[in-house]
Formats: sequence, structure tokens, C-alpha cells
Amino acid sequence: MTNWLDMDSAPGPEIRIGGRDVLYFGGTAYHALQGHPRLVQAVQEAVARYGMGTATAGTRPIGPSPVTLELERVAAEFFGCEAAIALPSGYLAMTVAIDALRESYDRVFVDERSHYAVFMALCVQQKPFVRFAHCDGEDLQRRLDFELEKGERPLIVSDGVFPTFGRVAPVDQYRRLLDPYDAQLLVDDAHGLGVLGENGRGSLEHHGVDGSRVHCVGSLAKAMGSHGGLVLGSEDFCARARKQSPVLWGTTGISVPNACAARVGLELLAEAPELRERLLARGRLLDAGLRALGLDLPDTPQPISAFSLGSATEHERVHQALLEQGILLPRSSYVGAGEEGVLRAVLCSQHSEAQVQRLLTALGQLL
Repeated sequence: MTNWLDMDSAPGPEIRIGGRDVLYFGGTAYHALQGHPRLVQAVQEAVARYGMGTATAGTRPIGPSPVTLELERVAAEFFGCEAAIALPSGYLAMTVAIDALRESYDRVFVDERSHYAVFMALCVQQKPFVRFAHCDGEDLQRRLDFELEKGERPLIVSDGVFPTFGRVAPVDQYRRLLDPYDAQLLVDDAHGLGVLGENGRGSLEHHGVDGSRVHCVGSLAKAMGSHGGLVLGSEDFCARARKQSPVLWGTTGISVPNACAARVGLELLAEAPELRERLLARGRLLDAGLRALGLDLPDTPQPISAFSLGSATEHERVHQALLEQGILLPRSSYVGAGEEGVLRAVLCSQHSEAQVQRLLTALGQLL
């Protein structure tokens, strides 16, 4: 049976587990909005008025909740696109987007370390797909040249930010391949939205990538402080998704509290861009300190710092020793971590420099 640590608080730089407060470097609550007082109050008021949800899939004659429609409007404005679709699960967003693109591609080329949700969506489509080397635009082009049959149109699919090591996909390299190969690009930016880019619009904005052939989905459960997913794009793209995706016909829509929380989360991010600036600065501070300890880290702006100490046994030793000092640094065996796993630190914008330094000092004593 899995030995879970029960979180008895909202996520943040400190959480309560097992009856005590600990310094927390896990999860993906990049701005710790899940417990923000304004968000919690708005959710309480929305539930008091609308209940938990409409108990329909949002198809005629009863449409989505007004709370959902307002979230979609705010999301489209924040992310600088024409339209947005809110979903009850971020895991489903890729499936919905690929449904919308069904008539626009014949073969998929997918980063080999993409998220489980990506490969599930591809299997549902039952069209051929080819894996290319992780974050390698040159290998992608080689495989396009070798694998595409005459007349086939490719769909290039990748995470925007890969969750274990925080590596940002070189989507600018992929963008340059779209016109020559009559291709589409679809990015799962669950970790990039609300974190990267001048306006918090994610990995595509970070790399200066846009255009009618570029499409994006993401999560409401991370930077936005809620739960659920988003499909972002043009009016035409979102209309095709609503028309062609069985997920939207047969899934009860996002709940009222989650839709309300996500809307308020986006409003808070729009009002306080300094949250993103502070988050990225804390990430740079942690990375510099870990490298000074001799640890090997990918070069990424994402505030995820994952590293290996060589064995699962050593990871467990350090994890437990830190926990005894009131610091929770999780072990991870997530996508791309390998058999021995890694230790993975994730920051939120509420972490102070002193808290980051406390982790570095404790690690330095253990390594």
C-alpha cells in the first residue's frame, strides 16, 4: 500500500502534514492561489448561487453555466486568443484538441517524453504516430523526411514544459517546419501557462511562436489555482472542437467552484505580474545554489529543479533526512525520471529567499 503524506492545508511554501508544518517544495501550485482568500470567497458565493454545476454536458437545450462562460471569456483575454473551452479535466484537453484537428492531419510526430495524456489522446484517434527524440528539432525534421508518405500532412505534438525536469520544448524550431511540411503544431502547456512568457501566456509566448497552424491546451490546476483544463485558439478551432469531440458531448462540464476559482486565479495573475517575476527569480536562485553543490541540472527558466543522486536508495535517504528537519522535497518517478527516479523541487511565487536558502543549506549538509 502506498505510503501517502496527507496534506491538511492548501498548498503553499509551507503546508501541514501529519500534524506539523513543513517547508514544501512539491506539487505544481506555482502561485499558491488554491487557498487565496479572494478566490475562496468567490467560490463560496458562486456555489451559494449556482450550486455545484448544471449536471449536463453543456449541450442543448441547457448550455454551460454562466460561471463557465465567464471563465472562457477571461481565459481568452488573458491568453490573447479568440476563444477558449473550459473542461472538467486537464487530462482531457489534448483529446478534445486532437478531435478538432482530425481532418487537418494524417500522421502524428510526438516528442518521446510527452505526457501520458498526450499518448492516450493519440491512441483514441487511431492514426499512425511517430516518436521523435526529446526536444530535438533536428531529429523531428529527419523523421518527417523519412516517415511521411506522399500527400500526408503531419501534426507535431509536444509538451510545452516537460513536468519532471522543467525543460521547455524548442517550439520555435518546430514552428519553422510547419509551412514547408503543411503541418500543424499542438502544444500541451499545462506547466507553462501562467508561468512563462512576458504576459504569462506560456511556452509559445516564451519562444515568440504564434499563427493559425499553432494550437495550445493547458491545465487550470497549476498556476491558475483551480482544477480542470483549457483548450485555447481561434473561434473556428474551438467551434470545431465543440462540434467534433465526443468528450464535450458526453462529459459533464467543469464544476461551478472550479470554473469560478480559475476565473479569479486568472484575474489575480493579470493584476499581479510581479508574481511570475518573483517565481522565476526564485527558480534562478535555487538552480544556482544546486549547481554550486555540484548537482547537474537542465538549463530551463521553469521553476522546477530535478536532479539525480544516483540511486533510489540515496534519494530516499535525503528525502527522509530533510523531512526530519521539516523540509519536504519529494522523490519523483514521473515521466522521464528513469528507474531510479529523481529528487524534484518545485517553487511557488510565495517562497522567500530565506526558505530557498534553508533548503540549499540542508542539502549541502547531506550531500
